[in-house]
Amino acid sequence: MKQKNFIISEDIRPLWQRIIASLIYSGLIMGLLYVIYISIFINFGSGCWIIVNNIALVLLFLAIAFRFSVVQTLYFDFTNVRYKKEYSVGLIKTGKWHHLPDIEYVCVFRQEVIKDIDGDGMGEHRVRFDVNIWYNNNRHITLYSNYDKDSAYEMGYELAKRLEIDLLDSTIQDEKNWVNFTQSTTTLVDENIPQKEASQELA
Repeated sequence: MKQKNFIISEDIRPLWQRIIASLIYSGLIMGLLYVIYISIFINFGSGCWIIVNNIALVLLFLAIAFRFSVVQTLYFDFTNVRYKKEYSVGLIKTGKWHHLPDIEYVCVFRQEVIKDIDGDGMGEHRVRFDVNIWYNNNRHITLYSNYDKDSAYEMGYELAKRLEIDLLDSTIQDEKNWVNFTQSTTTLVDENIPQKEASQELA
């Protein structure tokens, strides 16, 4: 493994996703200003009541806007033996450094996800693809997740190539294929991984 620092980042969001996110953020800000105006100049109780009645709706729109605007970036610092997963929305960034174990291989894993919000057993069934790094024989850390298989595979491929270790492709159910990164035909430019317009991120 080459002991050097590197960064792997998603590309910027497609224009249509950024427009939707901007409209939602703008609407939420205008709504907040309206509530503040009511609270100060009309009736304080009315403003508080509006917030309470619509908090679930506000959280829902925030989740949608975040989903359409967040960009994930992975930082690897071999000098200090650490890594960081960073989430950024515009100029706002969050993430913290963690200890980097001795990685054995990278795996892109197909994960069945069922979202049963009301508990009636009829939840939404989706397939998520996780990029995991495995160490100490049977322990792993999930570095990246995406509902789009190609985006997750590209992230896992680029990570395995940079670390110069094997990639286990488990994106197809009941199939496991070991991939040598030097044999892949995928071509990525600079530090960024292209993000397809059809891809969707986890909120």
